[in-house]
Amino acid sequence: MVNAEEYYLEICGANSSADVYLDGEYYGLFMMCDRIDEKEGRLGFDAPISENPAEMGYIIEIGMTDRLGAGKDGWSEDRDKNRSYSISYPDIDDPAFKYDVHMAYIEDYFDQCLAALSAKDWEKICELIDIDSFVDYYIMQELFMNKDCFWRSVHFHKKPNGKLYAGPAWDFD
Repeated sequence: MVNAEEYYLEICGANSSADVYLDGEYYGLFMMCDRIDEKEGRLGFDAPISENPAEMGYIIEIGMTDRLGAGKDGWSEDRDKNRSYSISYPDIDDPAFKYDVHMAYIEDYFDQCLAALSAKDWEKICELIDIDSFVDYYIMQELFMNKDCFWRSVHFHKKPNGKLYAGPAWDFD
């Protein structure tokens, strides 16, 4: 088993391995890990919500519209109404979160990423996306044959004044 601490904590999050027994029966080796959130600076951007949306961090989850919905905390792509994006961090109910400003910023950032990928604009892709994190994330998903890869229970994070990163990894059941 790969020691996630030696890997990227940004991709894996804090974790520990555990042999699981129930009623004396061995169920296997499981990885116990933190929830995906920004408490205690886990992803390194626990600064207060800024009036400038680029100066703060975000955690975004991709999921199925039937589970996440495209409600107050998220949006759906025009081309794929079955996939929703939802902000996990910051707390959109925080009074400092200016919904129209912050939500528009992160949605536009994702639109720019998708447009750059569709246009195969390598320079723009490298400007917006941390390529290494996406490559590492994709390899990890393939190694574990995760059928949900880039479809549901997928998380991305955008650092303050930074790029979009793949991860932390989550939901390998």
